[in-house]
Amino acid sequence: MEKKLFWRDWDYSRKFLLIFLIFQAIMWVVIPASYHDSLHYDPAETLMWGSTFNLGGAKHPPMAGYMLYHFCKLFGFPNFAIFLASQICLFAGFVFIYKLARCFFENKTAVMATLLISFYYFYNSETPKFNANTPHLLFVPMMLYGFYRGVTVNKLQHWLLLAVSGACAFMTKYYAGVFFVSFLAYIICDKNARKCLTTYKPYLAGILFFALLAPHLRHLWQTDFLVLKYVSSGEKADYGYVMQLVMILLAMIVPLAAMSLPAYLTQMISTKKLQLPAIRCVNPQAAKFALFILGGQAAVLLLMGICGNRLETMWTYQMFFPAGILIMAFYRDEVTERTIRIFSVLTVLFALTVMLSMLIYSNTRSSYRRHISKEELLTHARNYYRDQTGKEIPFIIGEEWHAALVQNAMKYSLRCCPDNDPILIGIHRENIRKHGALIVSGHPERSGKNILQHFDQQPVWQTVEIPYQARFGKKKKFKFHFAVLHPEKSTP
Repeated sequence: MEKKLFWRDWDYSRKFLLIFLIFQAIMWVVIPASYHDSLHYDPAETLMWGSTFNLGGAKHPPMAGYMLYHFCKLFGFPNFAIFLASQICLFAGFVFIYKLARCFFENKTAVMATLLISFYYFYNSETPKFNANTPHLLFVPMMLYGFYRGVTVNKLQHWLLLAVSGACAFMTKYYAGVFFVSFLAYIICDKNARKCLTTYKPYLAGILFFALLAPHLRHLWQTDFLVLKYVSSGEKADYGYVMQLVMILLAMIVPLAAMSLPAYLTQMISTKKLQLPAIRCVNPQAAKFALFILGGQAAVLLLMGICGNRLETMWTYQMFFPAGILIMAFYRDEVTERTIRIFSVLTVLFALTVMLSMLIYSNTRSSYRRHISKEELLTHARNYYRDQTGKEIPFIIGEEWHAALVQNAMKYSLRCCPDNDPILIGIHRENIRKHGALIVSGHPERSGKNILQHFDQQPVWQTVEIPYQARFGKKKKFKFHFAVLHPEKSTP
């Protein structure tokens, strides 16, 4: 008997899911690669962290830097490698969201639950900007799947998946700890989930989790938990206490509404009933799990805001990994072949609209973080340092993006650190004092204060204007400021 190919066994919904994910991944590599001469702030900063293989900086844990730097190194640090790394994380994350959705729904409904998140902009046009959030697109869905399978079927492999993905997520952003609050609440409130605590498996996973985190926890202790101060302080928001809470609430409500709209629009077209459907839960288990994951995070963020902590609206994007599952738990009608075909058309049309908009916008509006030539910047930097010292650049320090862009143009042949990161400066202090450094900044007064604080030198700045232009945009200029940080032995 002839063995069937797996593709022939798949229904339309699963084939569409795979084709759409591949299409989306390719397009979000090709589109930004078509207009990026420069480097966006986030990946420039992330690559800089990764180029110094340390256990953490003053802003985030090191995992995002590790991942991006070593992946891009395989290709020689071209920009497309950054976008490709983002899409690999996104693609794999979607697979785990689908696997989690299949724990609750049949295949067609699971596909809808998976792809609803693509209607939220953090999961499409924002993904090429690889930053500390991007690995969470992979690790958090792995955590959610590992946890749910662990508390339902209680197999060791799922608990170990939770331990590994949880450690990686925590090493990416400390926000991952909020998910464990939701997990704990779910176990306490679900009697079937509590049964797993009578076995050794979750405890073995806990040991593995802390063993993987041990080097980083030691680093936090040695640096007096400096990085945690960034979470609670950082740059103050432009709005007050009440407005911050309002903004966070909107950041929770608007994405959920944006994801619900295509689901119910599909339902209206499929049933030919142009009226809002009555809200009725048809899958209580799916709704319960999703509500615990979303509600636990919402409660923690709101409590932090009420207590006066600084909150960023972008932090809420991580809430919505199970949002599609929650929405489909209230989808009353059967998801048929016709339903999924209507939904696929809406999904593709939305994706094409976003892609075309981004392509037009980025090729008509000049932006220095997209269109400045890195090679021209490097030429100016090298010429300046040679003129001032007669030597080649030994090290780069300065404002995050400006210094990191020069380092990227040099293919990471030199080390680099921000002038406001005491942890990385501490690591490189002796090397900088011995050999000196090129200082690069866009705000010389601010950088000058940082350099004076850490090295007791007052930089003497030279300004260089570098032109940039979108393919069909206006020609503009951006000012870079260079200075020399002299070695201690030759300080004037």
